[in-house]
Amino acid sequence: MEHLRIIPHSIYELFHLRRVGNLLYFEGPLLSLFKEKGGVHFYLFDWVDSSQDANRWLIYRVSIQSISDFLDKKISHLELFKNRNLDKIYVVDISRGNESFYDYQAYELQQLPANYLPNADNFFEPSDSPDLEAIKVAIALSKQKAV
Repeated sequence: MEHLRIIPHSIYELFHLRRVGNLLYFEGPLLSLFKEKGGVHFYLFDWVDSSQDANRWLIYRVSIQSISDFLDKKISHLELFKNRNLDKIYVVDISRGNESFYDYQAYELQQLPANYLPNADNFFEPSDSPDLEAIKVAIALSKQKAV
């Protein structure tokens, strides 16, 4: 895996997030949508790298509108990433033996390796999302609360 430069004291606790569903799944989750428990913010866990022992994920906040645009194929995966709500990007390495995201801490990246950027040609494909209905319901409920 890439050697990363992180901001050591900028920790993001993952226990307050709940999984909504997988936007992209191929032999395991590759792009997963999470929401704050009791909150309004959505976060993406974006798989970027692996080793023999762990999978590496980028974590970033996204807006309801950007998620909707991605699902409607109006924007690519790269545009979804670039449209994130905050400049902060967190990274977490999760042991291959532990399927739970909740016991980990993520650290803010100082600099994102170029090869971790999503591909501009990647657009959402409904057949790659086993949880599409649950995701649509979560987005619709969040939109109703925002009104």
